Amino acid sequence: MLKRVMSSEFLESLRSGQKGFDEIEIHYGDLSGSNFDGVTIRNSKFVFTSFRNCTFNNVLFENCEMMFVAMGFSNFRNSMIKNCKLEYSGFTKTIFNDTKIVDSSLSWLSLMDADISGLSIIKCSEFNVLRNISELSPTMIDSVMKDLAPFIQQMDFDTQQKINRLFEVIDHEHKVQLSDVPASSKSGYSEKSSGSYGVFDTIIDRAITTYGGKNSYTMKKGYETGEKSGYKA
Repeated sequence: MLKRVMSSEFLESLRSGQKGFDEIEIHYGDLSGSNFDGVTIRNSKFVFTSFRNCTFNNVLFENCEMMFVAMGFSNFRNSMIKNCKLEYSGFTKTIFNDTKIVDSSLSWLSLMDADISGLSIIKCSEFNVLRNISELSPTMIDSVMKDLAPFIQQMDFDTQQKINRLFEVIDHEHKVQLSDVPASSKSGYSEKSSGSYGVFDTIIDRAITTYGGKNSYTMKKGYETGEKSGYKA
């Protein structure tokens, strides 16, 4: 059984020099700006967790589940993500060097604006892994919003209302941005839009802020037991 830990507990252990973490679970955590030098994390779960502006040198994530995780603006070097599940997550403007994602399941993953020249994705299943802004469209935004619905329905009513309002704003912002930018012959969208904050990172950021402000919330069993959303990988 996974041990639920607070992000503050995790950061205290990390800063004290602990290099190995096994069978832990963090929800709505902010681990931004941390140094993960030489750290190994196995058999763990991260949900709505921010790893932004982190340094990952010689790091291994193995057999982990990451849902709604933001790893943007970070640096990976000589690291590996192995046999993991990443869903609705983003690596916006992250720099990869000698890094591999191996034998993993990747769904709704944003690599837009990331430097992936030093990233190898090996033997992974992929579903809507976005490497370029040209792959993002208003239709795809509609699709991701629909796929997120089962997760939202498992929240308490107050949180559902807040998140749905946030999604409406995000949906409008990104559709306007994409529809207003003239298409280019190369990508379908002007590079002007490629510097924008990735749609997945935006959702994660605003959702973490909303959830993090609640001291208690009610989740239906489906979420805790890992029921999948409506999409098929």
